[in-house]
Amino acid sequence: MLLPRVGHPGGHHETALPTKRAGIKPHSDIIRDAPERETWNGTQLPRGRDGDAEKEKLANAMASRRGVARTEGDWLEELRIAQIAREQESVRQKKQNERKRMQNATPDVLYREVTKEIDERWEFLEQMRAVGKGETHRVRVEGEIGERVRQLKRLDEMIRAEEAVGV
Repeated sequence: MLLPRVGHPGGHHETALPTKRAGIKPHSDIIRDAPERETWNGTQLPRGRDGDAEKEKLANAMASRRGVARTEGDWLEELRIAQIAREQESVRQKKQNERKRMQNATPDVLYREVTKEIDERWEFLEQMRAVGKGETHRVRVEGEIGERVRQLKRLDEMIRAEEAVGV
Protein backbone atom coordinates (compact mmCIF):
# COMPACT_ATOMS: atom_id res chain seq x y z
CA MET A 1 0.00 0.00 0.00
CA LEU A 2 1.35 3.41 -0.88
CA LEU A 3 0.85 6.50 1.26
CA PRO A 4 1.55 10.13 0.48
CA ARG A 5 4.57 11.65 2.17
CA VAL A 6 3.71 14.53 4.43
CA GLY A 7 5.87 17.66 4.51
CA HIS A 8 7.52 17.18 1.11
CA PRO A 9 6.82 19.30 -1.89
CA GLY A 10 4.59 17.65 -4.37
CA GLY A 11 3.09 15.42 -1.63
CA HIS A 12 2.11 12.89 -4.23
CA HIS A 13 5.22 10.73 -3.76
CA GLU A 14 4.09 7.65 -2.00
CA THR A 15 6.10 5.28 0.17
CA ALA A 16 5.32 1.69 0.88
CA LEU A 17 4.37 0.52 4.40
CA PRO A 18 6.51 -2.35 5.66
CA THR A 19 4.56 -5.60 5.77
CA LYS A 20 6.12 -6.68 9.09
CA ARG A 21 7.24 -4.38 11.82
CA ALA A 22 10.45 -5.27 13.58
CA GLY A 23 9.81 -7.02 16.94
CA ILE A 24 6.01 -6.97 16.77
CA LYS A 25 4.23 -10.25 16.24
CA PRO A 26 0.92 -10.07 14.38
CA HIS A 27 -2.24 -11.12 16.21
CA SER A 28 -2.89 -13.96 13.77
CA ASP A 29 0.52 -15.48 14.58
CA ILE A 30 -0.09 -15.16 18.33
CA ILE A 31 -3.39 -17.03 18.09
CA ARG A 32 -1.90 -19.67 15.79
CA ASP A 33 1.06 -20.34 18.15
CA ALA A 34 -0.93 -20.35 21.43
CA PRO A 35 -1.40 -23.77 23.04
CA GLU A 36 -4.92 -25.05 23.37
CA ARG A 37 -6.33 -24.24 26.81
CA GLU A 38 -7.88 -26.86 29.02
CA THR A 39 -11.32 -26.07 30.36
CA TRP A 40 -11.87 -26.56 34.08
CA ASN A 41 -15.24 -27.88 35.15
CA GLY A 42 -14.42 -28.18 38.87
CA THR A 43 -14.71 -31.96 39.10
CA GLN A 44 -11.36 -33.05 37.76
CA LEU A 45 -8.87 -34.83 39.98
CA PRO A 46 -5.46 -36.14 39.02
CA ARG A 47 -5.56 -39.76 37.91
CA GLY A 48 -5.35 -42.32 40.67
CA ARG A 49 -6.85 -40.10 43.40
CA ASP A 50 -10.08 -40.96 45.17
CA GLY A 51 -12.53 -38.06 45.34
CA ASP A 52 -14.16 -39.25 48.59
CA ALA A 53 -10.78 -39.63 50.27
CA GLU A 54 -9.84 -36.11 49.17
CA LYS A 55 -13.11 -34.77 50.62
CA GLU A 56 -12.48 -36.51 53.95
CA LYS A 57 -8.92 -35.19 54.09
CA LEU A 58 -10.12 -31.65 53.40
CA ALA A 59 -12.90 -31.94 56.00
CA ASN A 60 -10.39 -33.06 58.63
CA ALA A 61 -8.02 -30.25 57.71
CA MET A 62 -10.78 -27.66 57.98
CA ALA A 63 -12.00 -29.06 61.30
CA SER A 64 -8.57 -28.90 62.89
CA ARG A 65 -6.44 -25.91 63.82
CA ARG A 66 -3.24 -27.51 62.54
CA GLY A 67 -4.51 -28.95 59.27
CA VAL A 68 -4.16 -32.59 60.36
CA ALA A 69 -6.68 -35.18 61.48
CA ARG A 70 -8.07 -34.66 65.00
CA THR A 71 -6.84 -36.85 67.80
CA GLU A 72 -8.04 -37.40 71.34
CA GLY A 73 -5.36 -34.98 72.51
CA ASP A 74 -6.82 -32.30 70.24
CA TRP A 75 -10.26 -32.81 71.76
CA LEU A 76 -8.85 -32.60 75.29
CA GLU A 77 -6.98 -29.42 74.38
CA GLU A 78 -10.17 -27.87 73.01
CA LEU A 79 -12.03 -28.80 76.21
CA ARG A 80 -9.28 -27.22 78.30
CA ILE A 81 -9.39 -24.04 76.22
CA ALA A 82 -13.18 -23.89 76.54
CA GLN A 83 -12.90 -24.28 80.33
CA ILE A 84 -10.38 -21.43 80.52
CA ALA A 85 -12.69 -19.26 78.40
CA ARG A 86 -15.61 -19.98 80.76
CA GLU A 87 -13.46 -19.11 83.78
CA GLN A 88 -12.34 -15.85 82.17
CA GLU A 89 -15.94 -14.97 81.34
CA SER A 90 -16.92 -15.65 84.96
CA VAL A 91 -14.15 -13.36 86.23
CA ARG A 92 -15.17 -10.67 83.75
CA GLN A 93 -18.79 -10.94 84.87
CA LYS A 94 -17.80 -10.64 88.55
CA LYS A 95 -15.73 -7.54 87.81
CA GLN A 96 -18.60 -6.01 85.86
CA ASN A 97 -21.02 -6.67 88.74
CA GLU A 98 -18.55 -5.14 91.20
CA ARG A 99 -18.26 -2.02 89.02
CA LYS A 100 -22.02 -1.64 88.92
CA ARG A 101 -22.20 -2.03 92.69
CA MET A 102 -19.48 0.57 93.20
CA GLN A 103 -21.15 3.05 90.83
CA ASN A 104 -24.22 3.11 93.05
CA ALA A 105 -22.26 3.24 96.31
CA THR A 106 -22.12 6.24 98.59
CA PRO A 107 -18.82 8.09 99.17
CA ASP A 108 -18.53 6.52 102.65
CA VAL A 109 -18.74 3.00 101.19
CA LEU A 110 -16.24 3.93 98.47
CA TYR A 111 -13.90 5.33 101.13
CA ARG A 112 -13.97 2.00 103.03
CA GLU A 113 -13.38 0.03 99.80
CA VAL A 114 -10.37 2.13 98.82
CA THR A 115 -8.82 1.85 102.29
CA LYS A 116 -9.34 -1.92 102.09
CA GLU A 117 -7.51 -1.98 98.73
CA ILE A 118 -4.62 -0.02 100.23
CA ASP A 119 -4.36 -2.49 103.11
CA GLU A 120 -4.38 -5.41 100.64
CA ARG A 121 -1.53 -3.86 98.68
CA TRP A 122 0.55 -3.28 101.83
CA GLU A 123 -0.03 -6.92 102.83
CA PHE A 124 1.07 -8.08 99.38
CA LEU A 125 4.22 -5.97 99.58
CA GLU A 126 5.02 -7.40 103.04
CA GLN A 127 4.55 -10.96 101.72
CA MET A 128 6.89 -10.24 98.80
CA ARG A 129 9.50 -8.80 101.18
CA ALA A 130 9.21 -11.95 103.30
CA VAL A 131 10.06 -14.16 100.31
CA GLY A 132 12.80 -11.80 99.11
CA LYS A 133 10.96 -10.30 96.11
CA GLY A 134 9.97 -7.01 97.74
CA GLU A 135 12.27 -4.80 95.67
CA THR A 136 10.93 -6.12 92.36
CA HIS A 137 7.34 -5.23 93.32
CA ARG A 138 7.94 -2.20 95.57
CA VAL A 139 7.79 0.55 92.91
CA ARG A 140 4.62 -0.80 91.27
CA VAL A 141 2.79 -1.43 94.56
CA GLU A 142 3.77 1.95 96.02
CA GLY A 143 2.52 3.58 92.81
CA GLU A 144 -0.83 1.78 93.18
CA ILE A 145 -1.03 2.85 96.83
CA GLY A 146 -0.30 6.46 95.83
CA GLU A 147 -3.11 6.28 93.28
CA ARG A 148 -5.52 5.00 95.96
CA VAL A 149 -4.46 7.78 98.33
CA ARG A 150 -5.33 10.35 95.65
CA GLN A 151 -8.72 8.66 95.27
CA LEU A 152 -9.21 8.93 99.03
CA LYS A 153 -8.46 12.67 98.90
CA ARG A 154 -11.07 13.17 96.16
CA LEU A 155 -13.60 11.11 98.12
CA ASP A 156 -12.85 13.11 101.26
CA GLU A 157 -13.61 16.31 99.34
CA MET A 158 -16.88 14.79 98.08
CA ILE A 159 -17.90 13.74 101.60
CA ARG A 160 -17.16 17.22 102.97
CA ALA A 161 -19.14 18.80 100.13
CA GLU A 162 -22.14 16.53 100.89
CA GLU A 163 -21.91 17.39 104.60
CA ALA A 164 -21.78 21.10 103.84
CA VAL A 165 -24.89 20.85 101.65
CA GLY A 166 -26.70 18.66 104.20
CA VAL A 167 -26.06 21.07 107.12
